[in-house]
Amino acid sequence: MGRRNAAKGAVSVVPVGACTNREKSKPRLDSCAIDGIKSEPKNIKRQKKSRKREASKENIQYVPFKQSNLIHYLDSFTRGTRGSEKLRQLGSGASIAAMKFHWDSTVRMYSANLLGTVMLHHLDQGQSDTFWSTNSLEVWFTALDICPRRSMVLAGDNAGKTYAFSADGQRLWSTPRRLHKGKVKHIEFSLRDPNLLVTASVDHTVKFWDVRKLSHVTDVLHTIHHHKGLNSAYFSPSDGRSVLVTDQHSELRIHRGPTWEDVTAIRHPHRQFQHLTAIQASWYPLEDVIVVGRYPEEKFLKNDVRGIDLYCGNTGNLLHKVKASLSVMRIFSLNSFNCTGDRLASCTGHRVVAFRPPKEG
Repeated sequence: MGRRNAAKGAVSVVPVGACTNREKSKPRLDSCAIDGIKSEPKNIKRQKKSRKREASKENIQYVPFKQSNLIHYLDSFTRGTRGSEKLRQLGSGASIAAMKFHWDSTVRMYSANLLGTVMLHHLDQGQSDTFWSTNSLEVWFTALDICPRRSMVLAGDNAGKTYAFSADGQRLWSTPRRLHKGKVKHIEFSLRDPNLLVTASVDHTVKFWDVRKLSHVTDVLHTIHHHKGLNSAYFSPSDGRSVLVTDQHSELRIHRGPTWEDVTAIRHPHRQFQHLTAIQASWYPLEDVIVVGRYPEEKFLKNDVRGIDLYCGNTGNLLHKVKASLSVMRIFSLNSFNCTGDRLASCTGHRVVAFRPPKEG
């Protein structure tokens, strides 16, 4: 994997933009303006802690982005503070191409790699189990997603084909379905409708499918054409009506339904490199905040370094630039939040770094 050296020295994260709030009638979206984090009084944290004690331990605690303390933890990470888990994959040649948190657990995560295997990682134990393997040097997985309501796992390969598995790894289709002319770079089920599926490919297209009619390329519901090969297309988890698309050069796009012609474009350095896991922008799970790894390029910003960028999904404004630490100077190609929004897993080649907020008290 090609890498540049990150700038040395202590670095602080500086907020550089603001995200416009939506109307009050739309829940959870108004907290994406996170510039006021540093000015919050300390008594707010105490109130939040007391509310957690009153809540039932059986209920999942969903954390708004500006209250998650992840920015504070990432700040300490840039200065070399330890406290993140590192998972060992299969070594050289097994770069992670796709990963997904388990829907019922904050400490388990699925991944697909370039050796043709799907794995289940136990973040709390530092161990990994092989979920599925192609046992072939000619076929490797490049995309993965799971549909809990269908108990279905879909994986895309380097030839444009898609495979379907059950939760225990059994093949659901006798033969894979060819959905694209080129490599399938991304697959995702809609959280709002388990029958709706989106795929992205290096053939410059994003396609929408009905899972109940998924047998041939002509079964496509709608196609979005781009001028570059694509790395990913993610549904917005907040409303399901927006799709975040990452190309293979320097642009992020947010397409909004139902016509998908309402587009917000964001220029961002994440160009494709032969030995680099393709960079994919993804969403914060509770509101329209975008997280994406940065591969510095001189024409964007001189003397820039590697790290993670945060954008507002409504306006496209840059919210924060998080710079890599001296201990992990790699490119964060994949970044995925868990369902409660209080943990962030970042992939660098065949390693995974799990960020978590610091413990209170």
